[in-house]
Amino acid sequence: MNANVTVKLPDGFPYSKMKGYVGKYGSTKQTTKWKYDKKSNTLNYKATMLPANYGVTLQIDTPKNYWVDVPSNRWSINLNMAILLIILIIIAVFKYANHKNKDLIIPVMFNPPDGITSAELGYLADEVIDNEDIVSLYLYLASKGYIRIEDNKDKSKILITSLKPPENEESYVNDFYVALFDSIYEVSVGTQISIDDAGKN
Repeated sequence: MNANVTVKLPDGFPYSKMKGYVGKYGSTKQTTKWKYDKKSNTLNYKATMLPANYGVTLQIDTPKNYWVDVPSNRWSINLNMAILLIILIIIAVFKYANHKNKDLIIPVMFNPPDGITSAELGYLADEVIDNEDIVSLYLYLASKGYIRIEDNKDKSKILITSLKPPENEESYVNDFYVALFDSIYEVSVGTQISIDDAGKN
């Protein structure tokens, strides 16, 4: 194996106290084959027939105070740390947001098939008209825009207000509306009763 190594020394760097080594890793065998060119301020080493796993080392002692006021790359270290910190913050925000979304409980909702009211569906389920089926009719009338359900001003009562009479509904829906407002006609519009009074009817 051949070797041809050239080392360019910095301007003003004195050629003194330099040592050359050749051999396997850790070898202390010095070599004098380094040649110094004062004009170009370079060192050159040439060798032939170097055994395998051999290396060439140049040891140069720098003058006293040579590294004073040397430009520092500290700014790049600070920049990298700032970028890393920003990335960690972004990751933490995404993880927190995803964790909050996982904690959300989405209620299960369903609607009866088209053409079937909630009360009919309740009867089909157990062949009994119970209080839950009756209460569902309030929601059915509200969903169709026939009534409005709201709290009174001090939120002590739930009020039901007639908005319009039912149209093209089953007879029991009309009967339920009449039981609330005593009429199936336009005269009932605007009538308001409490949920407690409606329960008595």
